[in-house]
Amino acid sequence: IVKFILNVILIRQPSINIYGAPISSIVCQIISFSYSFTVLCKNITVQYDFKKYILKPLLATILMGGVALVLYKLLYTLCGINIIALLVSIAVSAVVYFAFVLLFKILTEDEIEQMPSGQKLLGLIKKVGFYR
Repeated sequence: IVKFILNVILIRQPSINIYGAPISSIVCQIISFSYSFTVLCKNITVQYDFKKYILKPLLATILMGGVALVLYKLLYTLCGINIIALLVSIAVSAVVYFAFVLLFKILTEDEIEQMPSGQKLLGLIKKVGFYR
């Protein structure tokens, strides 16, 4: 209901127009997360490291988004083909995000090993020098 109301209000604003749909989706996701997280914290005592699970992933996401935006605009300016600029910037952004996850040591060695082909991946990561 909240998303519908936000969509109606935001999309009708001439300055926002169609961009109201993603804005309302983001707002609803934030509300849903906040409510679920609050209920979870009240009912279950969970110790978590704010820096590791919130701050570092948020920083990696912001940096990846910046790289994606700059790369997309650069590629679109150079080649003028939207789909190429989009696909290349998405692929590079995924690699950049994974590199920041490794650089910030968001994942432990055990968590990397639990991923598909995790032992091979961990060996490669250690060889490159992200983990020792």
